[in-house]
Amino acid sequence: MAQQYAITATATDEDGNYNANSISVTANSKLAAPTNLSVNFNQRQPSELGLARHSANESCYYVEQLVDGTWTQIGDALSADSTTAIIAGTFAASTQYSFRVSAYNSFYPYVYSSPSNVAQVTTGNWPTAPSDLGGDRRFRIARSI
Repeated sequence: MAQQYAITATATDEDGNYNANSISVTANSKLAAPTNLSVNFNQRQPSELGLARHSANESCYYVEQLVDGTWTQIGDALSADSTTAIIAGTFAASTQYSFRVSAYNSFYPYVYSSPSNVAQVTTGNWPTAPSDLGGDRRFRIARSI
């Protein structure tokens, strides 16, 4: 867990007299990384990421996806109280996707946490599209409620 540190400096002369106008600086250590990142995938539907929060002073979270060997931020920042995120996009069949999340503090000293663990999912095979639909074949599409 990230810690908060405060330093106070007071000017004192050799006789022990001090200046009441001291300065105080407060700084936060690096944010704690989110953990237990998991991804649930439903055929061709958005993926849902789940994470465990470990920072008390994060401003938001950023989700990254591994694209062609490079971690790339996807989507908008997640709110600081987020424990899930929906990852929308077009997913290819039989493809592995990797995600990670970092906490961010948008107040001084503007720090990122280390990334979370990497959550991976491999999509299944999509059904084969129908072929040979030419000719005088007719289809009736009905909606059931």
